[in-house]
Amino acid sequence: MSTGPRTWGGRLVRISSLLCAAVLILWMAMANDLWVGTSLLAMLPMMIGNGSATPDNGRNGKGSLLSRAWKRYRRRSMRARIPYEGLAYMVILIILMCGALLGKSNLLLLVFAFMAGPWIVNGSLCYMLLRGIDATRRSPRHVMAGEPFSVEITVTNSKRLLSSWVLTVMDRVQHTHEQVLPRVLFTRVPARSQRTEHYQARLMHRGKYELGPIRVTTRFPLGLAERSLIIQEADEILVYPQVGDLAPRWRRQSQHARELVQQSASQRGSYDDEFHRIREYRTGDDPRAIHWKTSARQNELMVREYHQSREDDLTILLDLWTPTRASVANYQRAEYAISFAATVGYMHCLDARGSQLGISVLGQEVDEWSGVAGPFAIHPFLERLALSQAGTARPLGDFVNEAMSLHGTKGRCLLITTRPTQSAETTLPNGKGRRWNTGGEELRMAYEELIQLSTADRADRSQYSMEIIEANPQVLSDVFHLASEPE
Repeated sequence: MSTGPRTWGGRLVRISSLLCAAVLILWMAMANDLWVGTSLLAMLPMMIGNGSATPDNGRNGKGSLLSRAWKRYRRRSMRARIPYEGLAYMVILIILMCGALLGKSNLLLLVFAFMAGPWIVNGSLCYMLLRGIDATRRSPRHVMAGEPFSVEITVTNSKRLLSSWVLTVMDRVQHTHEQVLPRVLFTRVPARSQRTEHYQARLMHRGKYELGPIRVTTRFPLGLAERSLIIQEADEILVYPQVGDLAPRWRRQSQHARELVQQSASQRGSYDDEFHRIREYRTGDDPRAIHWKTSARQNELMVREYHQSREDDLTILLDLWTPTRASVANYQRAEYAISFAATVGYMHCLDARGSQLGISVLGQEVDEWSGVAGPFAIHPFLERLALSQAGTARPLGDFVNEAMSLHGTKGRCLLITTRPTQSAETTLPNGKGRRWNTGGEELRMAYEELIQLSTADRADRSQYSMEIIEANPQVLSDVFHLASEPE
């Protein structure tokens, strides 16, 4: 946060200016030479004005020139701060002035003047270097959690003659759980030109990150004073949940499930699938699939071919349940469930293009999406998971009924829940839930039983079956793996 340094920097500037003004008043009283007293008297209003002017001095149009200048300074979002090196330098200046006053030594006063000059010049030069400076940012719209990405920072110098040296650009990347302050150094930006640099970051939490403002800082050339230019450049980055790897065991069982669904579909006839094309008749084709009009036109038997995509349809129901007094472990379990759902949906988009993919999320709110699996479905699918928050918006049974009525009952239905599996089974209507077990032979038997249920005739759409997966790292360790666990 820049509020703290900015506030304390302004206070230090005012305190130091008032202290110097007090010392000058004392010196003027003790001075023997008329020209010294006159010079210090002329400098005193400037010192007091720079030190005590605040935005409140110019209310109702009654402020002084310094007050109006202070308001303009605030509107330009320019900040001043004295670094630790400058504070040490100021202490030396105060000691020299006190020694010159108490000892009435013109030599010490001359040394003080020689040392005060560079400090004042440094502050003025920093202000000149930041004039005409602008900074822009180009960042990706979305990234994966845990993966590095690059952000481009461009600094433009619109001054006609003066180059800007040693500019430090600090960006702010903020989330509810973390804040990152990356910095980029520009050694020189010539006049009427621009320079571009990059910084890399890696964000570990999913959700929406806010970028900005950009802070351009310089201490050139001596490092005794610091000036900062605040540029209100705002952007957003959506961080998708971390996608892991599915073990070969999961893929084999999924393929086995699709084969069983295919066999069941072929027994019910080809008219239950989607029409694909018309082709020539082959030995063994179903005579009911012959298209007689096309056959008469082509003078040979032609049949309707149906694309069997029913076995690839997938509906994911994600239950992000948390107890009333949720602990850190409960929220970590919800993050694990989101990553597992993201992995299953991501792999489905790559392996089953053209099939239907649907997802319903039960958390603080209910979010639903469905579309055709493929590369273009990855981003809207992951976007829902990136913005989901753990909670309980409604009972699980009502949520499942509404989701199934929306997505239909074709294909596989996967319920991923963070609540104990026994609790999920009792809350589901009709008691059609079956638990997913990852223990050796029990895994195969449970999965085959589940396939038999899923291939049953579903004339009554209120009757359905689904796989219930408990989002527990110990339960899913055999079929799911994350490169790094979500924090």
